[in-house]
This record gives sequence, structure tokens and C-alpha cells, in this order.
Amino acid sequence: MFPELYTFTLGDTSVPVMTFGLCLTVSFILFYWMLWRLGRKYQINTAFFSANLLVFFLVTFFISRLAHVLLYLGLPTKSAYSGEFWFSSFFLMSDFYFSLGGAIIWFFGTFFYFFRERDEADRDDALDITVIAWLFGAILAYLGAFLWGQTYGIRSESFLSVDYINNPILAEFPRFPLALIYMFAIIFIFSLTYIIKKLRPERWFAAGVGALLWGIMWFLGEWWNDASSDNFAYIFGLITDWKLFNFNQILSVFLIAWGAWRVAHIVPSPLSEWVLEAGDVVMDWSKKTSKYISGVIKKARKSWKNR
Repeated sequence: MFPELYTFTLGDTSVPVMTFGLCLTVSFILFYWMLWRLGRKYQINTAFFSANLLVFFLVTFFISRLAHVLLYLGLPTKSAYSGEFWFSSFFLMSDFYFSLGGAIIWFFGTFFYFFRERDEADRDDALDITVIAWLFGAILAYLGAFLWGQTYGIRSESFLSVDYINNPILAEFPRFPLALIYMFAIIFIFSLTYIIKKLRPERWFAAGVGALLWGIMWFLGEWWNDASSDNFAYIFGLITDWKLFNFNQILSVFLIAWGAWRVAHIVPSPLSEWVLEAGDVVMDWSKKTSKYISGVIKKARKSWKNR
């Protein structure tokens, strides 16, 4: 594969251009472009993102890195973190050691934070185009993950298998091209959500379909992920004597449930009534919890100001 595209030489210093890093950078640009394009198309103000670009980036960067450290802490060759050099090993890495699950949680957590006191209709419209734009950017990101070997599959002898000949860690045997499968799946999910948003005016429908299909893709795909054994998987392994349900799969279950709940509001099916009832119970509980947490934060702020 292609870990380095080009190396710039500045005197005695060599600066390599990494495939995955370049793809991540371009994928972010594509995300921003698609968000802006959809905002113009559906007359949705995208200033919520552009005005808070630095906050979105810093929160997502820090928490996704922290999530990776915690998920793989103590697992050899996976955490890339040293307690002895805690600062440098956290921020200065020789590879891209971030948790995609952590990035998803905190990116959209930041999204909902900025919309906490705004009209729900504005939030729902913005969420639809944000999910579509996220899917669009993820296509190139997974291509970079495939070329770099960042998301690598289990051993495979089929005609689909790939050899990471430039990666001494992954070149031990042929592998299932998991990242490439993810990329083609996301092309389909993006296309479907884009068409849904164009044909169906209902808010949250495109976001619900995107979350539902991404969750299904992720849950199934992680069984073919050779790097899937995080600390969650080992906890479940101790309980069941079988390593299953890593963090990504746990998150994917929530995405499937949330997406199914949103789709059930619009598409009738034999399961719709049950899904809606279960979803309403969870949402009532989450609203009460959110209200309680907001109250605690406000009291803490007031107490701090009065000191």
C-alpha cells in the first residue's frame, strides 16, 4: 500500500506526506464543502459550524485521542501511550491513534450543545445535512485508511484479500480489505441519504437512515476487524469467554436504535409502534437526565461566581 505519497526535503530535515493524513485533511474539506452546499440548497444556516470550527476541531481531536488511550490502555502495541511521558505520548504520536467512535460522540455532542437553546426545527434541519456531509467526507477517509492500513481486516485467503507489503506489522499474511468494504458501503449510504433528503421533506429522516445504516455496517464489519479487541471486548470476554462487542459495536447498537426510532416516525411497519414506545421512554429519561445535569452545571457556575 502507500503509507507515504511524497517526502519534502528541507535542508537536513525530511517531511513526509502521509497517505492517511492527507486523506483525512481532504475529507474534512469535502465535509465542509458538502455542508455548505447542502446549506445553500435547503436554505439552512451553516454558521453553527463555521463560527465554531476551532471548538469542533479541538474537542473532537482531544476526546477521540483520549478515548483511544482509554480503550487500548494496557494492550501491547495498541495504546501508543506511556504514563512516564504522559504529555508527549498523548499529543505526539508516530501514527494516527484516534478513536473514530470517540470522534463521532463528541462531534455530534458538540453539535447538540450549540443547538441546546435553539429551535428544534433548525436543529433537525442542520442535523440532516451534517450527517449527509459526514458520510460524504468519510468516503475518502476510509480510502486513506485502506491505503495506510489504519483499518485492517482479519486474515483472508480469498480473492479479495490484500497484502500490506510496505507495513512490517501487517505484512505477515493477506488480510480482508475491511476499510475498502466500509468505503463502498458508505458510498451507498451517502447516496441514499442524499436522495432521501431531496425527495422526502421530513426532518430527521435522512439523519435517521444514515445512523441506522452506518450502525448496521459498523456492527457487522467489526467482526472482520483484526484490531477490534479493545478493553470493552476484553471485559465482555471475561464474562462470556469469547471476545465480542468492542466499543465501536456498542456505539453502533445505539446508532441503530436511534436511527430506527427516527425512521419509525415516518415509515410505518409492524415494528414501528413498539420502536416508538421504547424510544419515547428512553427520550423522556434522557431529557430528565439532561435537565438535571444542566441544573447541576448552572448551580456550579453560580457558586463559582459568588466565591
